[in-house]
Amino acid sequence: MKLKLFFHTVLLFCSLPIWAMKTVDVTASSKMDDQARMNLAQEFANKQQWISVFDIMYPMALEGNITAQSNLGMLYNLGRGTVRDYEKAYWWFSEAAEKGSVKGLNNLGVMYLRGDYVKQNTEQAIKLFERTARAKDTDAMMMLSNIYRSQNQPEKSLEWLKKAAELGNKEAKQRLSSQP
Repeated sequence: MKLKLFFHTVLLFCSLPIWAMKTVDVTASSKMDDQARMNLAQEFANKQQWISVFDIMYPMALEGNITAQSNLGMLYNLGRGTVRDYEKAYWWFSEAAEKGSVKGLNNLGVMYLRGDYVKQNTEQAIKLFERTARAKDTDAMMMLSNIYRSQNQPEKSLEWLKKAAELGNKEAKQRLSSQP
């Protein structure tokens, strides 16, 4: 019986196409420098080959690369290349944020704003977005503008919209130009 199972396993393995067996040689990508690995991951992302992106980002995140940590958080958050897992997304965003990643802080802000994994807390989201907005991040400024607009605080919303526009944010400029 065991011999029969062994032969069936061998036949199944041999019948798989070569491309289905392996998507990325992780050991080869780990010998590249960080920028080369990021470029490779971007090529895979452009092709929507998320498992390959995950296979590149995970070891880089473990090595402490804050961009990879934030990207890995996003892969977990969206369920791309892995199972959607908000807890792991939160953890990786936090790792990146602790090291000063604007992207990590903003993604934590979004999690607090929406209540993904964490209890919904708009005030905490605002604190995180204000922190990155002070570092001249226009995405955070736009989030603050949207939050204040939804809270019916047009003055604060306009303030953040103007700041984003002054820094060149196209959406902010467009929204300002369409206001009466």
